[in-house]
Amino acid sequence: MKRKTAREVLIESFLELAEQKNVDKISVKDITDNCGYSPATFYRHFKDKYDLIACEYALKVESLVEKIDTQNYSFEDMITEGIYLYESRKKYLTNLLLHTKGLDSFRHHMVEINYRILSQHIVKNKPNKNMDESEEMFLRFYCEGCISVFCNWILGRYLADKVKLIEILVNSLPLSLHPFFFSNKTVE
Repeated sequence: MKRKTAREVLIESFLELAEQKNVDKISVKDITDNCGYSPATFYRHFKDKYDLIACEYALKVESLVEKIDTQNYSFEDMITEGIYLYESRKKYLTNLLLHTKGLDSFRHHMVEINYRILSQHIVKNKPNKNMDESEEMFLRFYCEGCISVFCNWILGRYLADKVKLIEILVNSLPLSLHPFFFSNKTVE
């Protein structure tokens, strides 16, 4: 039996609280009191609650992107799994989107995390291990656009069904980035 790490327990504590309270009203003390840890333990793992939120999201995105390199798991599969996962957490995501602001906004963290993780995937698959300026800009544009569409979909401002949303997110990947995400596959 695998024991949960303090980091995992703190994340679960926050997720539990976020089901009941607005994110901006949850304190580090609330998180630690809820799971029986001290604030010192919290600060050994996270700089603040926004760091915890970003960490939890990054872990999910990393696990999805890592699957692209496995047999029979496509870019479309990754987008599809992500949409279904985050739709199942719609109440939590809505809380994050509506109750975080500025540089601590969840939307801002989503863009930066997606950009970082997708950049790492591209670099890992390039012979020279560097992205050029054009690839960086295309990826930035893709991350900004996709997160904007996704957030508006979660908030009910974009009324497409899941199948249409997945199609849009898959087909909007710039052609110059296809070789890094579609091995011997074409996208229409």
